[in-house]
Amino acid sequence: VKGEDIDGVLPWLWDYYQGAFRQMVLEVAGEEVVVDPDKKFGLNINRLSIDTQKDGYELHTDVNHWTAMLAANTLKEGDGGELIHVQYLGLPDEMRFATRIETGWLYIFNGRDHPHKVELLNPKGHARIRTTVPMDFIIEGSNVERPANLSAIFGNGNGNNNLTKGAE
Repeated sequence: VKGEDIDGVLPWLWDYYQGAFRQMVLEVAGEEVVVDPDKKFGLNINRLSIDTQKDGYELHTDVNHWTAMLAANTLKEGDGGELIHVQYLGLPDEMRFATRIETGWLYIFNGRDHPHKVELLNPKGHARIRTTVPMDFIIEGSNVERPANLSAIFGNGNGNNNLTKGAE
């Protein structure tokens, strides 16, 4: 679900993104950060489902400087869906740090400098979905340039990820 939809339907979440959550990221970053000026990318709701997942979220870095990710459900050991941060990418002894998400926790990390991905949900686990609210923050005064082909992260424009669909 894109930020432009969230702003209209869940204004309280948009307010937290611009206020309290931004302040928390600022404290971790140690420098002034602002919300992403592009509403489509700034605040989203991401959902993985055991029935529809294909690859989790592939290993990547973000174009924004800081990412805050609010967990909307808890995953227990054996459920899969861990957030994986990779250090020393490409070296034989690369180190991986796995975070199992818990409802209500806000995970803050430098998504630009630290490659990360999300593991698939385990079909033998108890969790059937993984829902998070990722938020993009940039260092004040910086520009963010995104590749033109990023529409794929929203379902290639197929309309399946519109929060307001069916609400009319």
